[in-house]
Amino acid sequence: MENNRDKKQTGGIQGFLNFLFWMLVFGFAVRVFEAVVLGYYHQEVGKHFLLCLKGFGYDILVFSKFALVLCPIYLLLHRWSPNVAKWAFRVIGALMLLVSNAMIMYFISAYIPLDKVFFDYSIKELIYISKSTGSFVWWSYVCLLGIPILFFVVSRHIVKIGRWGLFVWLGLAVAGLCCWKMPSGVMCNKQEFFWRSLFDKEAMFNRFNPKDLEAQRGRILEFQSMFPEDDFVDYRYPFAHVDQSPDVLSPYFNLNPDKKPNLVFVITEGLSREFSGYNCKYPSATPFLDSLADQSLCWLNCMSSSQRTIAVLPTMFGSLPFGKRGFMQSSNCPRFHSLIDILKNDGYYPSFFYGGWTCFDDMCYFLNDLGVEGYLPDHSNYPPEMQNTWGLYDEYLFSESLNEKRNLSPLTSHLRSTST
Repeated sequence: MENNRDKKQTGGIQGFLNFLFWMLVFGFAVRVFEAVVLGYYHQEVGKHFLLCLKGFGYDILVFSKFALVLCPIYLLLHRWSPNVAKWAFRVIGALMLLVSNAMIMYFISAYIPLDKVFFDYSIKELIYISKSTGSFVWWSYVCLLGIPILFFVVSRHIVKIGRWGLFVWLGLAVAGLCCWKMPSGVMCNKQEFFWRSLFDKEAMFNRFNPKDLEAQRGRILEFQSMFPEDDFVDYRYPFAHVDQSPDVLSPYFNLNPDKKPNLVFVITEGLSREFSGYNCKYPSATPFLDSLADQSLCWLNCMSSSQRTIAVLPTMFGSLPFGKRGFMQSSNCPRFHSLIDILKNDGYYPSFFYGGWTCFDDMCYFLNDLGVEGYLPDHSNYPPEMQNTWGLYDEYLFSESLNEKRNLSPLTSHLRSTST
């Protein structure tokens, strides 16, 4: 009886090690898939393959420590029924590989890993994003589904692994637990990044309280002492200080009061400092804007209120905080003062031009609160050749804004690009 129990337990460990072996084999296949697709869309196949190879080394550590959680579950199932344990973990492994492939395709499309923002969107918005992302080359979809299916088929074959495999796994798991620093970019494990962002961001929003601020009081006061020219309000608000800035903008707006100028705000999607402006990382793709900056008021040091576009309207027109999910998605938000309010009170007619779905990220509700009256018609009313995956091409968007009624002058027009 005891021998049968020992054999069953040994068989359970052997079965789990077999599961680990095939997961590592197909985990390497996932990284090869990532390197090939990255090379196809972003060139430099050799460079991406090397980065993915290094990333696979980190994947081994991540999966080894995660396997510490999976192992007891497998052994319990195996004790009840060996066949159920094998089938269940073949399905679990296939799903994990499918999710990894999907997250890699998201990374290749956005060039940032998927994070908690996934839960900030409604089902309708997620469907809109997936449709607007654009299609991949056909064989990438074959790999997306083919790798998990192949794992499910092949992993039923038993690969005999000796006791050394158990000790190697436990050693890698310990190394994984000691390795807390996560690599960035291509090398990062996309699933780990997602789960870390989920828990880290929740902790960030929940941890601030008076006791924490009191504990940081010395560091905050030290920071404030570095700026003796500023009259800081309170250590509880580290950046808040009495505004003593000289008025340097008024001379530029010393205009004829009887003829107010039209104001145009252009919000450009995805135009980062890496390829625009002076001292950019790559050759500038915006020479006209660069030359215009030399003859304009140009602010080079700005702080972003979030990592995504969702915050642009509240930030630009209301200097509003991002909050937990974005100000536009905040329920029961208080009334606020905005630049558009000021312009409306001064006789301006506000309009908003966006070539995509205006209610994406709750923009339309926020704009209604601001009192914006003019909108671009639904982009689906325009011919297909005038549209990209997100909506109207920028050239048509700008043409539509120029056709705006001039008898409503003065105007304040807000244009947000989709195809830049």
